[in-house]
Amino acid sequence: MYTGRISVLHGVFDLVKAMEIINKEIEDVALVIVGNGRTGPMKEYVKKNKIKNVIFTGRFSHEKIPDHHSIADVLVIPHPSRIDSELQFPSKLLGYLASGKPIVSSNLKAIADVVGDNAILVEPENPQAFAEGILKLLNNEELAKRMGENGKKIVRNYSWEESAKKTYEAYKYLISIKNQSNRGGLK
Repeated sequence: MYTGRISVLHGVFDLVKAMEIINKEIEDVALVIVGNGRTGPMKEYVKKNKIKNVIFTGRFSHEKIPDHHSIADVLVIPHPSRIDSELQFPSKLLGYLASGKPIVSSNLKAIADVVGDNAILVEPENPQAFAEGILKLLNNEELAKRMGENGKKIVRNYSWEESAKKTYEAYKYLISIKNQSNRGGLK
């Protein structure tokens, strides 16, 4: 399952192509794409290439997204490598981690820094790599379960409370540096 904006900048077309590869190994699996955006070319590709079980649901309210995550076996983040995607993880990552579901994601620095080895990280813009990552989790229930459980632990470090503590500590540190500087302690 993918949830979010559907566009070239989010790599969703790579998931459709990955599903084409997955269909050759497993027929009773579906790719659910939740969100809105430019789906026309993808739908045409699905129809032309007779790719089975690709479902475009359209947009749902943010409150309903956790319900969708709960029915997924694997959640995916197919973002291509760009400066912004390398430096800032997508907001969906925390929701994915909180769901307790395993993740297959583009191997981008910002995402890798958060998940470590608790997700399958693959080469961006590589449908074959995405297909292999998804199949690995679908074929290894124990690995999928462990990654999902670890994701719930990781997301605790990004709660509002933890963010507030880290921000407070950063401000304390900056104030201490300023005070040292005012006393002539730093040059």
